[in-house]
Amino acid sequence: MTAPEGAQDTKTCAGRRVVPIAAAVRRILRAHMVATGRRGGELVFGRTASDPFIASTVRARALKAWGDVPNPEPEARPKVVWVKAREDAVATARVA
Repeated sequence: MTAPEGAQDTKTCAGRRVVPIAAAVRRILRAHMVATGRRGGELVFGRTASDPFIASTVRARALKAWGDVPNPEPEARPKVVWVKAREDAVATARVA
């Protein structure tokens, strides 16, 4: 079964969310929006306004930038880091 292409409607109103983001992230996103000129239904982060990044390419570049080395024991459990923001460190933004 192949996944449908393009934007998909949510099944219910519950599919739309109000997502809290930190003020610093909001400023960075706003500056990015101004720099790229992207609006509305266009992709915020993509190869173009309509073409998404290829996940495996993004992951490979991130791992290279972080100096990651392949796990010599592929069956070993990966490291997990949990991060919790302070309640006063986030602001509310609407995501369409």
